[in-house]
Amino acid sequence: MATDDRQEYRFERLTQENSIRVLYLFPGERDDPLSGRLFPTTLEAVSNNLVSYEALSYEWGSPNKTCPFRLGTGRTIWITESLHDALRDLRYDRKSNKLRAIWADGICINQGDTQEVEQQVAIMGEVYRKAVRVVTYTGPERDGSSMAIEFARYLFNYAISRRGENSDPRLHSTDQLEELGLPPISDPRWPALRTLLLRGWASRCWCAHEFLLNRNLILMAGRVELHEWNLLPNIVELVFARRLPIYLLPGPVVDPYGLAECLANLNQMREWIWVDERPFDLGTLLQFSHSFRATNPRDKVYSILGLAHDRQDFSLRIDYDRPVASLYTKVASRIFYKTQNLSLLDDVLFPKSVPELPSWVPDWSTCEYGYAGVAEDEIYSAAGSTFCKIRVHPSENRLEVAGSLVARLTNISSPILPHYRRTDPVDTPARQRWLKEQQEFVNQLGSYPTGEDPTDVLWRTLLGNLTAHHQVAGNNYRAYYDAHFRLGHDSSAKERRSAMTFIDSVRRKSRSRRLAALSSRHLGAVPLVAREGDYICMFHGARQLFVVREAAQRGQFEFVGSAYVHGLMDGEVLDASWYREEMISLV
Repeated sequence: MATDDRQEYRFERLTQENSIRVLYLFPGERDDPLSGRLFPTTLEAVSNNLVSYEALSYEWGSPNKTCPFRLGTGRTIWITESLHDALRDLRYDRKSNKLRAIWADGICINQGDTQEVEQQVAIMGEVYRKAVRVVTYTGPERDGSSMAIEFARYLFNYAISRRGENSDPRLHSTDQLEELGLPPISDPRWPALRTLLLRGWASRCWCAHEFLLNRNLILMAGRVELHEWNLLPNIVELVFARRLPIYLLPGPVVDPYGLAECLANLNQMREWIWVDERPFDLGTLLQFSHSFRATNPRDKVYSILGLAHDRQDFSLRIDYDRPVASLYTKVASRIFYKTQNLSLLDDVLFPKSVPELPSWVPDWSTCEYGYAGVAEDEIYSAAGSTFCKIRVHPSENRLEVAGSLVARLTNISSPILPHYRRTDPVDTPARQRWLKEQQEFVNQLGSYPTGEDPTDVLWRTLLGNLTAHHQVAGNNYRAYYDAHFRLGHDSSAKERRSAMTFIDSVRRKSRSRRLAALSSRHLGAVPLVAREGDYICMFHGARQLFVVREAAQRGQFEFVGSAYVHGLMDGEVLDASWYREEMISLV
């Protein structure tokens, strides 16, 4: 850090609400010190084509400002290492003698002035929209990133050329790749691409939303420009579809932030915005971006306001002093009130990290790996054709929803996920023992209310009656269940493929669930945090069923999470003789 304060750059205050600064980055060679000048202007001038710039999106990384940037005045401003890397790779070579106009928050905003930060965050969406293009900088050249990009192109073309063929189990066995015409796993391109896919920028909420704001977008890794911005997300989706080796996307131990799902979400959202021209409301944006991370939890809301077509309905002022619980509760209350829709409950995950949040308010600052699969509910209609009835009581932090208490949880199993982490014959004995215990669990319910075979009840509940591709599981899944039950080293390729299909479906839907017996003699899959004595509840207008827990105050309940109950997901509750509508109060 500079020792002579007189040499440090002093920001002049921005005078208008739509004022910004643009950095004119001087050319230089790789190891030359960074230099440039800051030019104050307005978004109005940008709209009138008097000023143009590229908007930089990058992962902040460490907040420590350890790298000098020399401004034209001879003064120094100190920036983060990640911004230093980005600007060094972005600037033109010295021989070109060209300036590059850049907007980058870490240098164009006076980060030491909270008032200015809040004012600039409020117009951030327009800053990125009005840019000539957005440059998403994924990080410097390292770990063979240039080689990884070329390999990604190769694998994409390989997978497309095999479109229409069944997924081959050999793709997912690292010692059989050469039989399919792919390089051996010892080839350095494999770990290079895996590492590139796991760069953290894709999980940061500011990077993610900046990725969506402008039609013109490029990705950079070091000095390599990737104009096909969807190449990396496409690789992820091909792995999800089992068209490329699952080795490329590790599980939660190596990838705790679900970077793969973040990339897939970005791909889907960008296509919706720029191809389908689909507008997004704030509630939908919050759901799609729940998996993204922010250093300041308030930014989970503030960062996406610029994308929301209904942002004016929330009257939100950028205020970094506002308590997080107050911000989240206001936003959730308004969404429930204006939409009269319960889909936001899919975002309520436990445990929560923000104290004093009502049980029905999502904690957008935390995320659970793979939760998106659990939230898939298009095939269900647990509340039939009923309409949602919601009353919001902001002063009491209370939500009232029309519905009915269905049954109590009488017995709960151990977690499902440990037995479905991977497809490997070595896991079969332990899984067989666990499944036999669960079969007995089902048998104790007696004759099932639907009259179905207990084994069919078990396997359909394990995967929520849903395939990994979000379709109703057909009767053929009984054969897939049998294949995964007896999976061994001598299983045929067909049996291994069937077992993989079933295991993938269970992991996708029941990653964060346990099996539960109900007092109504039904079998359900409920959140990990559910307890014996909790209620299964049906809310009018909702596709799924839910778990609620009696609160300290009589007649009130805490929200626990969504649930699947086999035989009660198609409006059957409404036809029950005991059914009666009531207003259920959530606190």
